[in-house]
Amino acid sequence: SSASLLLIDLATIVYVGLGTLYALITRKKFPLTLSLIFMTAFIGWIIVTLLLGFDVLTTSERLIATFYAIRFILMAAIFVLTAVLFPTPNEQQKLFSGWLVAAAGLILLGLAQLVIFPNFAFMARYGWDPHVGRLLSTFFDPNFFGLFLVLTLSFVIARLLLQPQRRSGWAYAILLGGLVALVLTFSRSSYLAFVVSGLVILTVRSWKLVLVVLIALGIVVAVVPRVRTRVAGALKIDVTAQDRLQSWHEALVIIEKRPLVGVGYNAFGPAQLRAGLRHDLQSQASQGNDSSWLLILATTGYIGFLIMGGFMLILLYEALLVYRFSSSAYIRTMGLTLLGVIPAYIVHSQFVNSLFYPLLFAPFGFMVAGVIIGLKTLPA
Repeated sequence: SSASLLLIDLATIVYVGLGTLYALITRKKFPLTLSLIFMTAFIGWIIVTLLLGFDVLTTSERLIATFYAIRFILMAAIFVLTAVLFPTPNEQQKLFSGWLVAAAGLILLGLAQLVIFPNFAFMARYGWDPHVGRLLSTFFDPNFFGLFLVLTLSFVIARLLLQPQRRSGWAYAILLGGLVALVLTFSRSSYLAFVVSGLVILTVRSWKLVLVVLIALGIVVAVVPRVRTRVAGALKIDVTAQDRLQSWHEALVIIEKRPLVGVGYNAFGPAQLRAGLRHDLQSQASQGNDSSWLLILATTGYIGFLIMGGFMLILLYEALLVYRFSSSAYIRTMGLTLLGVIPAYIVHSQFVNSLFYPLLFAPFGFMVAGVIIGLKTLPA
């Protein structure tokens, strides 16, 4: 088994390192919210579980588990530092304008990949799944890129609804391009996440919009044969579903061993080896499970599961507060976005190990920062 250093890891180290240095030098005040208290508690708990599980890990396994714990701590720091470095709604809007430019680039790269490299089987030797005819972009995985598109589309839809002055050809181009790219991922978990997010956002605004979207979705399913096949496949136990059920079963086996405290953060792979569930840890997904929530249960136990669940629920409540009561249109937009994104993220991560995936958790952190600074704009 090994730990790979991704480009986003280096970017996170630089962002967090320089951001922390700047905040200390300029004596910026770090925000404190109830959701951040829960996130801090979860960080403390994963360190405890890691130490409790060290006795059964080899030296290399300890180093790998520690590396992933540090990675998570750095990504969680994005929540606070983004709120410190971009402390006003106007500065946050500039940040998310950059996000949309990056999203547009990733969509274009994905479309190019689908034309030039429609068959990704040649990457199987490096531990990636051999996807064929699916849009992956630079994520190399349609499920992860699909959720990134859901995050982006949720923000675009919320902004179009709440900030009429932001309606432009560029915004509608991102919306259309993102929807087309999402369809071409042929990712059922991402389809479901988009439906969940879209229904929440539109229901909050107008039930009439929900009817329009449901009709549009029905048309897409009827017109695109492969989408119809993928959706129909979700209603029966196909090969993918069988693999997912097997993955969930393996997680339950590990959970039974230490249900209260877990086997240790990111010690799931070694635990599988010792339980005879795996022969090696060579694939990209070997250290995880198809369900992020079962993985949290297995590695941090019921205590970690309750802390992370509490974080999500409190963050959802904070998003509702800023959506309803903030005086800033942008902050209300971010609140509405997270009202849709949080349940979508939870649902998606039950079928794909996407909850702590760096390329998703980092942008999710940018959204959380919007709510953190939004809480300061609420009337007393």
